[in-house]
Amino acid sequence: MKKILSFFIFLLLQNIFIYSQVVNLPNLEICGEGNTEIFVPINFEEINSIGAISLQVNYDPEVIEFVGYENLNSAISNPFVNVLQNPTRIAIAWFSMSGLGVNIDGKLLDLKFNYLGGETELTFSAEEIALYSGTILNVEYIDGGIISNSTPIILEQTSGDIILCEGYDLVNLSVTSEPSDVFYQWQAENENETWINLVNDNNFQGVNTDNLQINSAGSANFSNYRCKVGENCFIYSEFVSVAVLALPEINMQIPEVISLNQLPYILNEASPEGGEFSGNNVNNGIFEATEVGIYEIFYTYYDGNCTNTSSQIINVVENFRIFGKVNYPNEEETPLKNVEIIVSNENGENLYTTDWELSANSTDALLIAQYYTGITNFNNFQINIADVNGNDTVNSTDALLIQKRYISDISNFGVGDWNEIEIPFEILLENSEIEENFIASFIGDVNFSAFDDTENKKSFSNEILLISEGLVSAPFESEFNLDLKIKQDEEIGAVSMVLNYDVNLVEVLGLSSNLPNFIYNLQEDKILFSWYNVAPHNFVMNENIFTLHLKAKTSYSNNEIFQLGNSCEFAGADALEIENIILSLPSINIFSDIKDIEKMKNNEFKISPNPFFKELKIGYSINSNSEISLKITDITGKKLLYAFEKELVKKGDYEYTLNLENLQKGVYFAVLEIKNKNSTLKKVKKIIKL
Repeated sequence: MKKILSFFIFLLLQNIFIYSQVVNLPNLEICGEGNTEIFVPINFEEINSIGAISLQVNYDPEVIEFVGYENLNSAISNPFVNVLQNPTRIAIAWFSMSGLGVNIDGKLLDLKFNYLGGETELTFSAEEIALYSGTILNVEYIDGGIISNSTPIILEQTSGDIILCEGYDLVNLSVTSEPSDVFYQWQAENENETWINLVNDNNFQGVNTDNLQINSAGSANFSNYRCKVGENCFIYSEFVSVAVLALPEINMQIPEVISLNQLPYILNEASPEGGEFSGNNVNNGIFEATEVGIYEIFYTYYDGNCTNTSSQIINVVENFRIFGKVNYPNEEETPLKNVEIIVSNENGENLYTTDWELSANSTDALLIAQYYTGITNFNNFQINIADVNGNDTVNSTDALLIQKRYISDISNFGVGDWNEIEIPFEILLENSEIEENFIASFIGDVNFSAFDDTENKKSFSNEILLISEGLVSAPFESEFNLDLKIKQDEEIGAVSMVLNYDVNLVEVLGLSSNLPNFIYNLQEDKILFSWYNVAPHNFVMNENIFTLHLKAKTSYSNNEIFQLGNSCEFAGADALEIENIILSLPSINIFSDIKDIEKMKNNEFKISPNPFFKELKIGYSINSNSEISLKITDITGKKLLYAFEKELVKKGDYEYTLNLENLQKGVYFAVLEIKNKNSTLKKVKKIIKL
């Protein structure tokens, strides 16, 4: 009895194992009308040592018409395939002639049909698979079928090309289909000409509806859009091209100061030509003020696509005259060039002046090192201003002192910034400036970078861009690092850099770099960095220039906490300025606990339009009862005004309109601070006033 029971259990387990082998036909969903070529695979699942296959597949010949077979599994060859009638079915027969069984795990072959329309079952009959030994395998045969689905019809859609002007790039694209209760997926074509599915974010809303809203087409990195419509069968709308054109660049060169005896004044110093001047006391392109005061002049230009307006302030003063002496320091009595006279009224108030900025930096230190080592030559005038410590020798000490002066580690050179000389003048000024054949430079500025009209003119920071790339997250009050990286391959001989930051958000603990001979200094709200080397460094893309060591002071999420100062410069081995430098720093996310991370994701902060002229619409979503404040700051983080402060709000969506008409044009920040019982969050948006 025990032997019989054991044998029965063995057979039962063997059957279970063998029965796990499957042959199946799929259920195919067919879209569209008839006369469509389709393929029906016959799939085997882990069937081994096969010696013979016998299969028949039944179908409705009024739905599909058999054409043949393709894609035969490489394990077998030359099967017998034929169509049998009454009922209509395809017979497939094969047996091994090699003396060995074969293993098949996957597709046996594809049955090729012409789809005529409608639906049909696909069923097995007279099926049998045997081992090479002749043993019949216990196989599960799973039937399939052909299911017909209709493709929706697109009735209407947004079509053609859409041309927008920068700053006004809100776009709505729509599609109307029949039936209307189907699946919608808006797509965009990327730079690789691949259509990708859009998701709802700051740029796009309604990506799974019949209406797509593009909130910021100019920053979305796409130009072609279409919609995928359907359920099981899909159709695509025609693509729509969206082009965001840059506003025409306007350059106004109207004098900043005009005396009453120069009026009326013909306004023609603006480009491109063909625009229109406007403003108080402006008529037909002529400025006709009759009183002393401050006036704003506007110039509007239309390039055929977009309109832009720029403005400039004119200070109208009394007719001015200078008597006596103008003190101009120049002990060596070298010529001076383009000296601008400081004009003052009876009270000694300056009416017209140029505020020079000390311009000696790492590039000048590099030139001095090159001069000392014989790589470059100086003229006598350059030798005099390179000797910043006044010991009649130009060497590495002078280069070091320039570095230390640039990072504000010292406040003067000992010999002063200029030497003194008196030049007598008695001039009746007919306009706001005079020209004499003079030349001059600051001590240490051996490449004359402070002067507007020299060949080596430097536009500090104008050609350097700091972008946000990556994300660093850290707990509140923790220490963390940020890597400043260069985003290109570049041979560099000198770096002069100033980074401004908000001292209320982070504490700068220090700075480290793999560059030799660098020095830096930390001031209250800025980091000053100086480096040069006679042997230039070959930077590669994404290489660190330096690493900031920081400590978080509060919870916030901010991708623009660091801003380039006004005295940044990169120079090559030839000590000439390198243009179009791109740098990157990660965004910063400081949180109190894990819950705060989710809160940061859910609190939205939107601003439009941006750039703006007068008003800003500020939208924000609050995910829990909170105390909120909204302020406008300059680029250093200094508060200019509060829209509202410590206002208690409930969970919900809010919109606030802020009139900033009196704000001067420039770059500012809108700072939204959200406080609840768990954390404090700051969200910052850069805004541009035109």
